[in-house]
Order: sequence, then structure tokens, then C-alpha cells
Amino acid sequence: MLTIKKWEEYTYYLFLSLKNGDQEQFRSDFLKLHSGNQIDFFNMLNQSNRRTFYQTIQPDEFAPIFSKLDPSEQKLIEKELDKKYMLRTIESLPADEAVDFLNELPRDISNDYLDRLEKKDAENMKALLTYRPETAGAIMTTEYVTALPDETVSEVLARLKTQGKDAETIYYIYVIDREHRLTGVISLRDIIINESDRTMEMLMKEQVISVNPATDQETVIRIIKDYDLLALPVVSLNHQLMGIITVDDMMDVYSEETNEDFGEMAAVRGAIGLHVSAYSSIKIRLRSLLVLLALGWIPVAIKGHTPEFLEHIALSAIFIPLITSMAGNTGTQSLAVVLRGLSQGKLNKASFVKLLKREIMTAFLMALVCGTISMVIGYILSKHTIIMGIIVGLSMFLSIFLYTLAGTIIPYLAYKFKHNLALISAPFITTISDIIAVIIYVYVTILSFQYL
Repeated sequence: MLTIKKWEEYTYYLFLSLKNGDQEQFRSDFLKLHSGNQIDFFNMLNQSNRRTFYQTIQPDEFAPIFSKLDPSEQKLIEKELDKKYMLRTIESLPADEAVDFLNELPRDISNDYLDRLEKKDAENMKALLTYRPETAGAIMTTEYVTALPDETVSEVLARLKTQGKDAETIYYIYVIDREHRLTGVISLRDIIINESDRTMEMLMKEQVISVNPATDQETVIRIIKDYDLLALPVVSLNHQLMGIITVDDMMDVYSEETNEDFGEMAAVRGAIGLHVSAYSSIKIRLRSLLVLLALGWIPVAIKGHTPEFLEHIALSAIFIPLITSMAGNTGTQSLAVVLRGLSQGKLNKASFVKLLKREIMTAFLMALVCGTISMVIGYILSKHTIIMGIIVGLSMFLSIFLYTLAGTIIPYLAYKFKHNLALISAPFITTISDIIAVIIYVYVTILSFQYL
């Protein structure tokens, strides 16, 4: 295990070996590192160091590092690598990871690489490229181990020694018939602990959890999580085995989905990654901000068309930030609850009704407590004007109650009716809550100002 101090010392000698052109020493030290540390070291290199690195490390050794880089970093590396080196790196990647990379390239460049690949590999990748993004077909790999029902334990173990090195995982052996239909699955553990003359048909489990290529990747995540699977088979409509999705690939997908959820909640989907350029970030974020800016002018227009309200603005205006911020806070809390339920696939019609009932009770009690406290504060700050206390308290109550419910209902309806998911972002909820809170406060004040 490398501590921070040891890591600093280790990297110093790695850089020294690289700088001095001592390839043998560098390879010996570098290849001893854990893959995670190898990636960390590679990210420290400048362009000049990377050129020396490519001359020292073979493409098949570089492929695991390359596969873990961000898409923008991969495209940068592709431009500085020799075409032959890049081609051999692609050949060394698992099929699904190679396809992910090729999808990021311009069509003419990716086609050029496909034309240079071996025919079998190229056809395999072209097939994977046809699947819609974020589906099981797009993230599956075709590198797995199969067995026939009448094969024995000894036969399968012997074949694993030659085929296992090319498979994405060997923890599950998939049993297929002569038409390549999936008939069962057996774990490597069960193969190892059983007698050598037992057949796959005797040992396999016939009830196999599987998905089809069009299954959404969020559903795949839930299935792997719910059934504690290390790999999930992908089958066609006639149950032919087409590929598998491994748990390590799904961890990457889960990370992407989580980033998307954060992006949706903040209305910055596509601009949350550190690799995104300033131009792209501005283009994505400014679009939603301009919509929110337009909505933000609504309360200004309302106050501008209610001159009678302006007579009391000095007294009442001090409470507006308090009411709008509390309404936005409670709306965002409810939004977080609903978004989490939606992302986990646990929020159906029945569970939503249950959640809505809970939120109604929660909203009422929160609004009652905050409204009562606000009424007392409003009464004190307005120099014991009871009407102003009532206005502040009632406005606070209505704003919190309505927007706790809005933060629950709006995202669910937007998801249910496939509307733009920007409607369920925190900035949208906060802006709408500000508008409604100001409207409530203004008109409660207008209705009550004659008593001030």
C-alpha cells in the first residue's frame, strides 16, 4: 500500500526513469502499480512526457488506462497517438468500451478505425454501434463464456484456460443450446466444487434473470442491484444470448446517471463535468437562466401594477425575502425526495399517492409552525401591528404549504407525461415558488392594508 509520502517518492523515481530514458526500469516500476495509481500517474504527464510514455508502454498495457479517461481526454489522446498505436489500443479494449470511444469520434474517423480492425472485431463493434444510447444493447459486451448442456465440468474448465483470458468475466458460465438460445446459467464456484464428470445441464439454474437490448440502462442498474448480480445477460426476442452487462460497467453507468440527476436538479445537465469547456457550460446554463429571468419579472410586474401596495412597501418589503426563500427551500426539499424516488424507479402511482398524503401532512405542519413563528416576528418588527403579523404569518403558511406540494407534484407530472425535465430542476422550482410567494404576499397585503 502506498502512503502519500511513499507515493510522492515513487512518482519522483518514475519521472526520473522516464526523463532519463530508462525504459526497462520505468516499465518494471510502472507495471507494478495498481491500475488506479497508473491512471493517476498518467494524468500527471504533460504532452512531452506522454510521447515518451507511449514509446515505453505497449498498447495492450495502455488500454486499461485509456478506458478510464473522460471522453474529452480520450479524444485528445487519439489526436496525439500514432494511428497504429491507437488501433492496437482499440483492439485491446473490451468491445463495449471500444464502442463507447468510437461513438465519441466523428463518423469518418470511427469508420476508418473500423475498416482497419479485423473483420470479426469490426462486425461485432458495428453491431453494438446500432443500439440506441443508454440501452442494454449499447452497454453490453459480447465477450463472455458459454457452454453446451451436455458438456462436463472438466471440459468447461479446460476451455476456460484458453477462452477465459478474452472474456469480460468468467464468474458466470452461460449455458446455450445449438441455436444459441440461453437455457441456464452456472457460477464458476459451482463448476469448481462439483465432480468433473457432471454436466452443465445437471448443475445449471434454469431461471435466468435477463433483459432485452432495448431495456433502459436505469432498469438494468435496478435489476443488478436487486438481484445482487455480477453480470446480466442480454437476450433477443427469441431468447438468443446476445451479450452480457457486467457490474463494473454498471458502476460507471450509475455514476453517469447520478451526475445526470444532479445536473437535472440544478438545471445544468450536460455542464456538470469538469471536462466541459467554458463555452459549452455557458451555452447550457445560460439557456435555463434566461427562462428563469423572464419568469422572475412576473412579481415585479405585479407590484408595478398595484400602486396601493407601494404605499406600504417600506413596512412590508422587509418580509418578502424571508417568505420567498422559505417557499423555495421547502419546494426544493420535496423535489429532492421525488427525484430520488424517480431515479431509483420506486415511485409508481400507488407509492406516489402514499407520498403525496405524507407530504400534505408534512406541508401543513411545517407551514403551521413557520407561519406562527413568522406571525410573531412580523408583529414584533412592525412595532406590535397585529395585522402585519397576520399578513406575514398567513403568507408564510400559504407559501410553504403550496410549494411543498408543488415540489412533490410538478416533478412527478413532468416525468409521467415526458415533459422537459428542466421543469423539475431546483432553479425552476425556486423561481416559481418566488413568484407564487410574492403574489400571495402582495394580495394578502392588498386585501388587508386598509386595516394597517
